[in-house]
Amino acid sequence: MPKQQPRVPASPAIVKDIILEILCSETPLKRSEIILKLRQLLPLRGFTYNTRQSVFTTKKALSQLLNAGRITTPRIGWYTVPQNSKAVPEDGDGRDGSMGTKTSPEGSNGKDEPPGTDGFPPSEPDTPRLKIEREIGEGPECVYVYFHDAHFELAQRKGASTWECKVGWTVGEPDVRIMGQGALTCFPRCPVIGLVIRTHDGRNLERLLHAALSYAGARIKNGAGSEWFSTSPDLVERWFLQFKETLKALQREVI
Repeated sequence: MPKQQPRVPASPAIVKDIILEILCSETPLKRSEIILKLRQLLPLRGFTYNTRQSVFTTKKALSQLLNAGRITTPRIGWYTVPQNSKAVPEDGDGRDGSMGTKTSPEGSNGKDEPPGTDGFPPSEPDTPRLKIEREIGEGPECVYVYFHDAHFELAQRKGASTWECKVGWTVGEPDVRIMGQGALTCFPRCPVIGLVIRTHDGRNLERLLHAALSYAGARIKNGAGSEWFSTSPDLVERWFLQFKETLKALQREVI
């Protein structure tokens, strides 16, 4: 008889407890890395954690932990437990699969046990990783440009400098987002992520880029979705770098 799949969504309280477990075992971590580990751990604990709910739930859990002083942010987008604090969840009693309330033994750094004996799966997900050709910028969010190699090869044969590319944004890792959209089933081969722009405001950067591409007449009409454009990772990178320069003219001088 097939194993029953988890159906109950993980609440922020559950996510909060497991985030503490994760950070007590490995710290500091980026939010995107925490999300990846939550996607591995929560189904094992009997909870669902899909792409639509994961960002909101994780943000709320992290905010509650920060407000309570259980975790700190040594850098924007990074999270860690305070020094000399290795306590795992306050309310866990083991019924939901958590380890319950306890503190690491004195002098222990929480990493003494061999991999796999602490209940955590390997840090790398089992799903394949997509190739990222170039990554620029800094921040927990990103705007990405991906395409299929067949479109690129056709453009090369025609001597064209642009081809069909999808431009989107995500809070986590771009390959997780793209695979979550069904890219591995829509294409006979894995798509290529030509450019990743790391940022602290992915949604607005994506909107600006979409507007610029549409204004330039690059939007692919009658396509499957509104995020496909005739462009290239190089063109998008050039636009981004020039856009950053134009922002300097609008930024108020601090006296």
